[in-house]
Amino acid sequence: MKVTIVTERAALKPDLKSDIIILASDYKTVKYKTELSGESAELKLLAKRSEKSNAVIISAFDTDNYGILRHSAGVFDKGKLLGISDMSVSYADSPYMPGTSGGIYETEFGKIAVAVGDDFYSYELLRAYAVCGVKATFALKRESPAPMDEIVLRAYAYLLGMPMVLVSGGKILYSDFKGRIKLSAERYAETEILTVNDYFLSVSKTRFSK
Repeated sequence: MKVTIVTERAALKPDLKSDIIILASDYKTVKYKTELSGESAELKLLAKRSEKSNAVIISAFDTDNYGILRHSAGVFDKGKLLGISDMSVSYADSPYMPGTSGGIYETEFGKIAVAVGDDFYSYELLRAYAVCGVKATFALKRESPAPMDEIVLRAYAYLLGMPMVLVSGGKILYSDFKGRIKLSAERYAETEILTVNDYFLSVSKTRFSK
Protein backbone atom coordinates (compact mmCIF):
# COMPACT_ATOMS: atom_id res chain seq x y z
CA MET A 1 0.00 0.00 0.00
CA LYS A 2 1.70 3.17 -1.19
CA VAL A 3 0.75 6.25 0.83
CA THR A 4 1.52 9.87 -0.01
CA ILE A 5 1.13 12.49 2.72
CA VAL A 6 0.99 16.20 1.94
CA THR A 7 0.78 18.93 4.56
CA GLU A 8 1.15 21.63 1.92
CA ARG A 9 -1.24 21.13 -1.01
CA ALA A 10 1.05 23.08 -3.31
CA ALA A 11 3.50 20.18 -3.00
CA LEU A 12 0.98 17.71 -4.46
CA LYS A 13 2.28 16.47 -7.81
CA PRO A 14 -0.28 16.45 -10.65
CA ASP A 15 0.95 13.09 -12.01
CA LEU A 16 1.22 11.43 -8.59
CA LYS A 17 0.67 7.66 -8.50
CA SER A 18 -0.36 6.44 -5.07
CA ASP A 19 -2.90 4.16 -3.38
CA ILE A 20 -3.78 6.59 -0.59
CA ILE A 21 -3.23 10.36 -0.56
CA ILE A 22 -3.53 12.26 2.73
CA LEU A 23 -4.17 16.00 2.53
CA ALA A 24 -3.63 17.68 5.89
CA SER A 25 -2.74 21.23 5.07
CA ASP A 26 -4.98 24.27 5.24
CA TYR A 27 -7.94 22.95 7.24
CA LYS A 28 -10.57 24.68 5.17
CA THR A 29 -14.04 24.96 6.68
CA VAL A 30 -16.60 22.90 4.80
CA LYS A 31 -20.09 24.33 5.30
CA TYR A 32 -22.74 21.66 4.86
CA LYS A 33 -25.38 24.29 4.07
CA THR A 34 -23.49 25.74 1.10
CA GLU A 35 -22.30 22.30 -0.05
CA LEU A 36 -25.92 21.09 -0.19
CA SER A 37 -27.15 24.24 -1.94
CA GLY A 38 -24.33 24.15 -4.49
CA GLU A 39 -22.83 27.49 -3.42
CA SER A 40 -19.59 25.65 -2.59
CA ALA A 41 -18.20 22.36 -3.89
CA GLU A 42 -15.19 21.40 -1.76
CA LEU A 43 -16.47 17.84 -1.18
CA LYS A 44 -17.27 17.40 -4.87
CA LEU A 45 -13.82 18.62 -5.89
CA LEU A 46 -12.13 16.17 -3.51
CA ALA A 47 -14.31 13.36 -4.85
CA LYS A 48 -13.35 14.24 -8.42
CA ARG A 49 -9.70 14.34 -7.44
CA SER A 50 -9.97 10.81 -6.01
CA GLU A 51 -11.49 9.63 -9.29
CA LYS A 52 -8.88 11.36 -11.43
CA SER A 53 -5.92 10.14 -9.35
CA ASN A 54 -7.42 6.65 -8.92
CA ALA A 55 -6.50 6.85 -5.23
CA VAL A 56 -8.23 6.98 -1.87
CA ILE A 57 -8.03 10.55 -0.57
CA ILE A 58 -8.17 11.39 3.13
CA SER A 59 -8.56 15.12 3.62
CA ALA A 60 -8.55 17.02 6.91
CA PHE A 61 -10.89 19.98 7.26
CA ASP A 62 -13.25 21.64 9.70
CA THR A 63 -16.98 21.25 9.22
CA ASP A 64 -19.77 23.74 9.89
CA ASN A 65 -23.08 21.95 10.36
CA TYR A 66 -25.43 24.95 10.46
CA GLY A 67 -23.30 26.70 13.06
CA ILE A 68 -21.95 23.60 14.84
CA LEU A 69 -18.20 23.47 14.28
CA ARG A 70 -16.16 20.26 14.33
CA HIS A 71 -12.68 19.03 13.49
CA SER A 72 -13.22 16.46 10.74
CA ALA A 73 -11.70 14.41 7.93
CA GLY A 74 -13.35 13.13 4.76
CA VAL A 75 -12.54 9.90 2.93
CA PHE A 76 -13.04 9.79 -0.85
CA ASP A 77 -12.68 6.85 -3.23
CA LYS A 78 -13.40 6.48 -6.97
CA GLY A 79 -15.25 9.76 -7.15
CA LYS A 80 -17.41 9.13 -4.09
CA LEU A 81 -17.47 10.43 -0.54
CA LEU A 82 -17.25 7.33 1.67
CA GLY A 83 -17.84 9.29 4.85
CA ILE A 84 -16.68 11.99 7.25
CA SER A 85 -15.07 11.32 10.63
CA ASP A 86 -15.15 13.87 13.45
CA MET A 87 -13.17 14.34 16.64
CA SER A 88 -15.30 13.01 19.49
CA VAL A 89 -13.60 15.15 22.16
CA SER A 90 -14.79 18.63 23.15
CA TYR A 91 -13.21 21.18 25.49
CA ALA A 92 -14.86 23.98 27.46
CA ASP A 93 -12.64 26.72 26.02
CA SER A 94 -13.05 25.58 22.39
CA PRO A 95 -15.80 26.49 19.90
CA TYR A 96 -15.54 23.02 18.37
CA MET A 97 -18.14 20.43 19.34
CA PRO A 98 -17.76 16.63 19.53
CA GLY A 99 -18.96 14.55 16.62
CA THR A 100 -19.00 10.96 15.42
CA SER A 101 -16.09 8.98 16.81
CA GLY A 102 -13.71 7.98 14.06
CA GLY A 103 -14.66 5.73 11.19
CA ILE A 104 -13.74 2.55 9.30
CA TYR A 105 -13.85 2.62 5.52
CA GLU A 106 -13.89 -0.21 2.98
CA THR A 107 -11.57 0.54 0.07
CA GLU A 108 -10.07 -1.58 -2.69
CA PHE A 109 -6.93 -1.71 -0.55
CA GLY A 110 -8.86 -3.15 2.40
CA LYS A 111 -10.29 -1.57 5.53
CA ILE A 112 -8.68 1.65 6.74
CA ALA A 113 -9.51 3.74 9.81
CA VAL A 114 -9.34 7.47 10.46
CA ALA A 115 -8.95 9.17 13.86
CA VAL A 116 -9.29 12.95 14.12
CA GLY A 117 -7.59 15.27 16.58
CA ASP A 118 -7.32 14.08 20.17
CA ASP A 119 -9.13 10.83 19.33
CA PHE A 120 -5.57 9.70 18.59
CA TYR A 121 -5.16 9.28 22.37
CA SER A 122 -8.20 7.00 22.72
CA TYR A 123 -6.73 3.52 23.09
CA GLU A 124 -10.20 1.93 23.21
CA LEU A 125 -11.15 3.51 19.88
CA LEU A 126 -7.94 2.36 18.20
CA ARG A 127 -8.32 -1.08 19.74
CA ALA A 128 -11.80 -1.28 18.22
CA TYR A 129 -10.26 -0.51 14.84
CA ALA A 130 -7.77 -3.35 15.26
CA VAL A 131 -10.48 -5.80 16.37
CA CYS A 132 -12.44 -4.91 13.23
CA GLY A 133 -9.41 -5.89 11.13
CA VAL A 134 -8.33 -2.59 9.60
CA LYS A 135 -5.16 -2.64 7.50
CA ALA A 136 -3.89 0.68 8.87
CA THR A 137 -5.03 3.65 10.94
CA PHE A 138 -4.44 7.26 9.93
CA ALA A 139 -4.56 9.91 12.66
CA LEU A 140 -4.85 13.58 11.69
CA LYS A 141 -4.19 16.40 14.18
CA ARG A 142 -4.06 20.12 13.53
CA GLU A 143 -1.65 20.89 16.38
CA SER A 144 2.08 20.23 16.27
CA PRO A 145 2.96 16.88 17.87
CA ALA A 146 3.42 16.71 21.61
CA PRO A 147 6.71 15.23 22.91
CA MET A 148 4.95 11.99 23.86
CA ASP A 149 3.14 11.48 20.53
CA GLU A 150 5.89 9.38 18.94
CA ILE A 151 5.92 7.10 22.01
CA VAL A 152 2.12 6.80 21.94
CA LEU A 153 2.18 6.02 18.22
CA ARG A 154 4.78 3.29 18.59
CA ALA A 155 3.10 1.78 21.65
CA TYR A 156 -0.33 1.61 20.02
CA ALA A 157 1.05 0.17 16.78
CA TYR A 158 2.93 -2.52 18.71
CA LEU A 159 0.16 -3.41 21.17
CA LEU A 160 -2.52 -3.54 18.47
CA GLY A 161 -0.39 -5.11 15.73
CA MET A 162 -1.53 -2.39 13.35
CA PRO A 163 0.54 0.08 11.31
CA MET A 164 -0.27 3.68 12.16
CA VAL A 165 0.37 7.03 10.53
CA LEU A 166 0.21 10.30 12.47
CA VAL A 167 0.04 13.61 10.65
CA SER A 168 0.28 16.37 13.26
CA GLY A 169 0.78 19.93 12.16
CA GLY A 170 3.55 19.72 9.58
CA LYS A 171 5.05 16.55 11.08
CA ILE A 172 4.56 13.09 9.54
CA LEU A 173 5.24 9.89 11.49
CA TYR A 174 4.68 6.28 10.48
CA SER A 175 5.14 3.28 12.79
CA ASP A 176 4.94 -0.29 11.53
CA PHE A 177 3.01 -2.98 13.42
CA LYS A 178 6.13 -3.87 15.42
CA GLY A 179 6.31 -0.38 16.89
CA ARG A 180 9.25 0.76 14.78
CA ILE A 181 9.31 4.28 13.37
CA LYS A 182 9.73 3.78 9.63
CA LEU A 183 9.20 7.38 8.58
CA SER A 184 9.70 10.79 10.17
CA ALA A 185 9.30 13.70 7.79
CA GLU A 186 8.05 17.24 7.35
CA ARG A 187 5.41 18.56 4.93
CA TYR A 188 5.64 15.83 2.25
CA ALA A 189 6.32 12.09 2.27
CA GLU A 190 5.84 8.99 0.15
CA THR A 191 6.08 5.59 1.81
CA GLU A 192 5.01 1.96 1.56
CA ILE A 193 2.78 0.83 4.43
CA LEU A 194 3.35 -2.82 5.31
CA THR A 195 0.13 -4.39 6.58
CA VAL A 196 -0.74 -7.58 8.42
CA ASN A 197 -2.86 -9.77 6.15
CA ASP A 198 -3.65 -12.74 8.38
CA TYR A 199 -5.66 -12.81 11.59
CA PHE A 200 -6.79 -15.70 13.74
CA LEU A 201 -9.27 -16.08 16.55
CA SER A 202 -7.74 -17.12 19.86
CA VAL A 203 -9.99 -19.06 22.24
CA SER A 204 -9.16 -20.06 25.81
CA LYS A 205 -11.02 -22.16 28.40
CA THR A 206 -11.15 -21.52 32.13
CA ARG A 207 -12.21 -24.15 34.65
CA PHE A 208 -13.82 -22.96 37.87
CA SER A 209 -13.90 -25.20 40.93
CA LYS A 210 -17.17 -25.54 42.87
